[in-house]
Amino acid sequence: MAQFDGTDADKDGRLAREEVARQSRYLTDNFDRLDTSKDGYLSWEEFIGHDRWPK
Repeated sequence: MAQFDGTDADKDGRLAREEVARQSRYLTDNFDRLDTSKDGYLSWEEFIGHDRWPK
């Protein structure tokens, strides 16, 4: 959760491509695959890969 919150620069509860580009090579390289909703942002569930851990 700390990594997600630290990457979320504008504190809107989702990660934009620009935010992850500053913080994580892995997320940058895999952004399109992880963005399953194809809305241009990573939600908490997309970030961790499941919905079993509520934020």
